[in-house]
Amino acid sequence: MANVKLHLDQYLSYFANDQRSVDAEGSTIYACLDNFVSRFPELKKVMGTEPSTSIINVYTEKEETAVENFARPVKDGDELYLMFISGG
Repeated sequence: MANVKLHLDQYLSYFANDQRSVDAEGSTIYACLDNFVSRFPELKKVMGTEPSTSIINVYTEKEETAVENFARPVKDGDELYLMFISGG
């Protein structure tokens, strides 16, 4: 299991106790997102019970990651950038 840094936009940080970055664990992008949502229950109001790609964009190395690639493995030290899409 990898330890990954999630960088949050201002809107998502509100639901994570105003933190702009948090650590998450998982073996894939999806698992890291799931770990993140499970630790901050308020996020379920926005993202549902599973991480929803309809309301967030996920970037790795500042490039957008398509939902088909959420099964991609992550490694320790990877960084993901999450941005809320208004009107999702």
